[in-house]
Amino acid sequence: MRAELGADMPSFCLHDLRRTMRTRLSEIGIAEHVAEIAIGHAKRGLIRIYDQHRHADEVRAAFERWHARLRDLIAPPPANVVTLRT
Repeated sequence: MRAELGADMPSFCLHDLRRTMRTRLSEIGIAEHVAEIAIGHAKRGLIRIYDQHRHADEVRAAFERWHARLRDLIAPPPANVVTLRT
């Protein structure tokens, strides 16, 4: 990456990718509790005790939307194609 972007590229760590994903999940409308589970954060407080649902379907949908967002960044659809929100 430094060869492509030059020596002035800011340093980053893998956690920066996790933070970026979490931020962008909010940007694309993923519910906070689902986004937190998707990046591996544990439930907090009383929710951890009383809500034992794993939200697997919601997390799967979040990852599918994240995949679509990344795909559109890497290979945007042609200008005459309108992306429909799901």
